[in-house]
Formats: sequence, C-alpha cells, structure tokens
Amino acid sequence: MKKVILITALILTSTFVFAGDFLRELQNSIKCNGCSVTYTMHLTDGTEKVFTNQDFSSGNVVVQSGVPYFLELYHGSGSKKYNIMINISQAVWYRFDIEKVGGEWNYDFHFYYA
Repeated sequence: MKKVILITALILTSTFVFAGDFLRELQNSIKCNGCSVTYTMHLTDGTEKVFTNQDFSSGNVVVQSGVPYFLELYHGSGSKKYNIMINISQAVWYRFDIEKVGGEWNYDFHFYYA
C-alpha cells in the first residue's frame, strides 16, 4: 500500500512540474523576439492552423488558478490591431519542442483538439 501511495504521489508531482514548465516556456516564447516561434493548432477536421512570431508583436497567457486557458497574441496598434486567441484549455493534448541552435532558441508548440 505504501508503494502505491508513493508512486501516485510521484506521478502527480511530476505532472504539476511539467505543467509549470509548459506555462513558463509558453510565456518565454511570447517574449522572445529573436527566436523562431511556431504555434500549430491541429483541428478536429484534420486541418492545421499555424501561427509564427511574425504574426504577432506581443501576447499574454491567460491563467486561472495556475492553469493556462488562452494564449492571446496581438499584432498592430490603434485601429489596425488584431488578436489571435488559442484556446489551451480545450486542447486534448499538447506537445512542445524547444531547442537552441547556433545560440538561437527555437520554440515549436502543438495543440491537438478532438
């Protein structure tokens, strides 16, 4: 019984650490001006919608109780401003790859919806 409780505690703890890393890296990707950043939404009909850091000039992660709900990306200013909103809370699962190549960070996020 002690082993089951210990294993369950380890699994739950590692899940929270991963979620924290995901949120931190998502916020870092918005702020990284000199990086290659890609956000890919894999939609239920099999299509993909891809946004890169050329599509936005700033952004924000909307968080409630430590859980990311939306990724808001902004482009432009004044009357020529538009928002891109990616619903993170409705994603069935997500994947992100981060690597440093030649001193430059590359962020590649994938959000899968069912």
